Amino acid sequence: MTTGPASGVIVAGLTILLVVGAGWFALSWQIMNNTPTDAVGEALGVMFALLIVFSVIGAIRSRGRDGS
Repeated sequence: MTTGPASGVIVAGLTILLVVGAGWFALSWQIMNNTPTDAVGEALGVMFALLIVFSVIGAIRSRGRDGS
């Protein structure tokens, strides 16, 4: 397991991912009256999109540190 400053960023990213996914599920299911199966699919899609965004941000941040 990673220790140090990177572990805090990982925990924060996972927390954001889970909170947004759960919020999207609740919004889709309760407010938009979708079936729970559809709401889960939408929430997973949003979480996947966030993982892509986090990956791009991480690549941009690490590019400056590598000097390439």
